[in-house]
Amino acid sequence: MSIEIKTVGCRQNQYESIILKNLIDKKLIFKDINNAILINSCSVTSRAMRDTRKIINKAKRSGKNIILTGCVIDKNLIEDPEVIYLSNNEKHKIVYKDTNEYDPILSRPMISIETGCDKFCSYCIVPYLRGKPIIREFGKITDEISFLADKGFVEFVLTGTNIATAGNLIRKILNWANESYSDIQFRLSSMDPDYLKSNIDIYENPNVVHTAHISMQSLFDNVLIDMKRRHKFEDIHKITHTLLEFDPLFAVGGDLIIGFPSEGQYEFEETYSHLEDLPLAYVHYFEYSDRIGTLSSAMENKCSNSEIKEHIHKVQNLVNKKKKAFKIKNIGHTLDAIALNDNRVLTTNYLDVFVDKIAPRKSKVKIHIEDFKEDKLYG
Repeated sequence: MSIEIKTVGCRQNQYESIILKNLIDKKLIFKDINNAILINSCSVTSRAMRDTRKIINKAKRSGKNIILTGCVIDKNLIEDPEVIYLSNNEKHKIVYKDTNEYDPILSRPMISIETGCDKFCSYCIVPYLRGKPIIREFGKITDEISFLADKGFVEFVLTGTNIATAGNLIRKILNWANESYSDIQFRLSSMDPDYLKSNIDIYENPNVVHTAHISMQSLFDNVLIDMKRRHKFEDIHKITHTLLEFDPLFAVGGDLIIGFPSEGQYEFEETYSHLEDLPLAYVHYFEYSDRIGTLSSAMENKCSNSEIKEHIHKVQNLVNKKKKAFKIKNIGHTLDAIALNDNRVLTTNYLDVFVDKIAPRKSKVKIHIEDFKEDKLYG
């Protein structure tokens, strides 16, 4: 049996693809399908949709059978009689049915603790596709972590569609790890600022690395209101400075959407000004993608493509300066890190560092940051 897997989109999809591959390799699913490609798709952005269609068309030309799952099929965004469909609901029943035991591809395995979201931000199609949050059972999560920890993995990325919906489960996992293992650590994936307003101390847990990825989306309150977000810029400011008071080398970053329908020139300049002032280590910025069926899709007076490109270019230049400044700030410091391969490590504050000495993959090391040249750190 030969089934190749292609993944488009988020960490959640990446995790689910790893589990699906493991089940396919064990001949527990799709036992009677050969010469096939399973596409775990994404429709959060128009670019993700294009990427999915390209993979489908390439698979057709190669004569392979196609199994399509993920977010593009739950709203009938792609209909094709030659394709075998596996809905998100069916996929979730397969992936989250049992404790998952598998060989991770990455040095830092992802652990999904929930799937789905019911926040219905005005720009987001995900709640319509993945449905209401489904929180995984605590025992299945800890069994999965234990299985991987016993294989020598020491860092885990807690992920999900919106892990803040798991609430106290996050603390429960961290407290269990503190009692059960002395050397494992956790990286928390994208965090809702509304959750962090009352849970910022979660980063003081000794098992949590000093990187916080915040789903900011905008830094101007009027736009945040139109986005139906539940935080204000003041909250982002407070979270950022609280974490940096805890550790001056804490890597605080997040997401920004550029070109939301109500983000005119004035609103953009306000976000840009706040971005200049915030001591962020990095920012992932995305062009607004109009998704039919969302509230923002019906909004008028949308930004022109030329405006969005101009704003993206301006943000890109500023973000590059911030990333460089954060890297230089770490020179002369000794940091904890995870070995990724023979000559690269990832620090607990999310810095990729090139090293001379060889360390076993996935092992914990200490790295002294010595130099920065050609946009790379060396230690």
